[in-house]
Amino acid sequence: MKKAKFILMTAAALSLGMMVTSGCSDKKEKAQIAHQSPFERIKAEAGKGDVKAQYDLGICYFYGLETAKDINQAIIWWERAAAGNHAPAYYQLGACYEEGTGVIKNQYYALYCYRQAARLGSDHGQCAVGRCYTDGIGTMPILSTAVIEYLPAALNGNAEAQYNVGKFFAEGKYYPKNFALASFWYRESAQKSYRKAQEDLPKLKLEL
Repeated sequence: MKKAKFILMTAAALSLGMMVTSGCSDKKEKAQIAHQSPFERIKAEAGKGDVKAQYDLGICYFYGLETAKDINQAIIWWERAAAGNHAPAYYQLGACYEEGTGVIKNQYYALYCYRQAARLGSDHGQCAVGRCYTDGIGTMPILSTAVIEYLPAALNGNAEAQYNVGKFFAEGKYYPKNFALASFWYRESAQKSYRKAQEDLPKLKLEL
């Protein structure tokens, strides 16, 4: 929660800097902006159509940062940001629809949202699509597709994706078992403090 608050405050500070340098020539208007809370600044920018601010405003409502917690409002603002092709907003919507958080559970639509996030370059979206095809969320389990979705995220340094690519090789899922490759991907993931990789890497070493 503390980390999220500081991220919010950073985003608000950056937004303030851009507004002051590019849009506000009136001293009184500058002073009014300077005295706004981070939440008020972000809400103002979101209302003007800034997709990053719309996403941040959704985060504020979802976690109750400087405002009352309101998941319905969070989803409304994430939908607006997603309409502007904001990848993290699509990812958050996917998570909500997958679990039925604030919306009627719809795993087919969750997969769609994850796909959109992946299309826009989100490694979290790519990883989520891989998980959907592994576990059969919103689709039939298709391991060949799961690997294809996990791999770009793994190459981009996503620890969860790296672990799952390693797991395919460790367990012989879709590909023949290859403990050397499994060890490589587990090690990459473990170096980023991914707990499952840290737990499974020592077990895998016994197989080498």
